[in-house]
Amino acid sequence: MERNWFWEESGSGGDYGLRLGCTDPESERTVYLTPFCGSKEGLRREIENLTAEIGQMLGRAEEMLETRREDEETPPPEPEEIWKYMAELPTEQEMFGYFNSLEEETRRRTAEYVLTRVSMFRGRGASFALHYDAVTHYLA
Repeated sequence: MERNWFWEESGSGGDYGLRLGCTDPESERTVYLTPFCGSKEGLRREIENLTAEIGQMLGRAEEMLETRREDEETPPPEPEEIWKYMAELPTEQEMFGYFNSLEEETRRRTAEYVLTRVSMFRGRGASFALHYDAVTHYLA
């Protein structure tokens, strides 16, 4: 997919300037990447700043991809570990949020563990059983 890069002109004489734009071919939306610049030095400075910002974004993306790859290589924690962590969270809302953020298969395995092995008469087990939705596998 090729982007449409262009220079947009503004003004005339002493007020003349250029700004860099790009149009996305799918959405046909235009984004301006620099303000209007009336001098070569100003335009060069804006392009250098933009290039530095893109370099920073590339570094962040590489870190995100590496973290994602590591996460995919790391097996999910065992249901017992997850439940121990959840039971120690300060509030039920935090417990619900943590549980609901897990992958569906991990939620299923954890729910099976809690519903078959955790006491429903003390602690958070009863709350889990009351709020667990077996269809969506979320705590509601």
